[in-house]
Amino acid sequence: MVHPEYLDFTEYVKSHFFCHVKRWPASNEWEGGNKWFKLRYNWMQAQEKGYDSVVSVGGAWSNHLCALAYAGQQMGWKTIGLVRGAWRLDQPTASMEEMKERGMQLVGLDTSIYEIRDTEDFKVWLRDQYPHAYYIPEGGANYWGLMGAMEMLDDRDKETYDDIWIAGGTGTTAAGVLLSAASHQKIHVVFALKAPLKELRAMILSKLSWLISDQEELNALMERVMVYSDVYFGGYGKANALLFEWINQWNELGLPLDRVYTAKLWWHLKQQDALGLPQRRTLVIHTGGLQSNRSIISV
Repeated sequence: MVHPEYLDFTEYVKSHFFCHVKRWPASNEWEGGNKWFKLRYNWMQAQEKGYDSVVSVGGAWSNHLCALAYAGQQMGWKTIGLVRGAWRLDQPTASMEEMKERGMQLVGLDTSIYEIRDTEDFKVWLRDQYPHAYYIPEGGANYWGLMGAMEMLDDRDKETYDDIWIAGGTGTTAAGVLLSAASHQKIHVVFALKAPLKELRAMILSKLSWLISDQEELNALMERVMVYSDVYFGGYGKANALLFEWINQWNELGLPLDRVYTAKLWWHLKQQDALGLPQRRTLVIHTGGLQSNRSIISV
C-alpha cells in the first residue's frame, strides 16, 4: 500500500481554518487514490473462493478498469474488462490500449446490456458468459468495496478535521468514509452526476444499508452528510472550457485534478468558500483517477 501525503491548501480556501488534501501518489492506477481500497478485499474474496479470473464493467476511460488491469498484472491474475459500447473495440481509447498492455481482455458490451448492469438479470447473464470469473461491479461498488473505503481515514484524520470533502460516483467511497468518520465530522459529497439531491442521498443510503438495518441509526448517519449535484457543468463526463481552465490552475499549484470527479469537487468547495462560511478544519480526500483527462487531447 502506498502511504498518503497531506498537502496544505489553506491559503486558497479562505473560509477554512486550515484545508489539507490527502492523497495517495503512485506510479499506477492500482495503488493511487481510492482504487486500492475498493479492490483490495474483492481480490481477497476472489482468491478465497478459488476463482481464476476477475471480470468487471466500465467505460472507455475507466479509472476502475485501468486499476483492475494493473492489479491483475501485478498479481498474475486474468482480468476481463467489459467496456461500454461494442463499437469501442474498433476505436479504442488510450486508456483501453493501456488496459490491453497490462494483460486485460477487453470485450465490447452492448449498451442495452450495460444499462442493466445493476440488475439481477445482468448477474445471470454474467454467470452464463463468465462462470469461472469473480465479478466486481463497476467502480468496486459492492460490500467489499465499502469495507475497503472504510479504511481511507486514519485516527489522525478523525481527530484533526471537522469537515471531509470527497467526490462521488456510486456513493460507495462516500458511504465508507461516513461509516468510519468520527461522530462530530460532516461529510461533503460532490457527485459527478447531475441528479436530484434526494436521489444522490439515496445512493449513499443504499450502500450504508449493506451494513446497517436500523433506520434510526441510518438517519443519524445521513444527518451528517451534505451532497452536491453537478449543476455547474452538466453531469457525468461533461466539461467545458471553464473546467479545463480550472484544472490547469490547480495543476500549476501541484495538485492534479481530473475532469470527471476531483475538479468538480474543488469547484464546489470554492463556491462554498465564496459564501464566507465559518472557519472549519477541512480535509479533502483526493480519490485519484486521472484517466479522463487523456480524453481532452485524445479521441
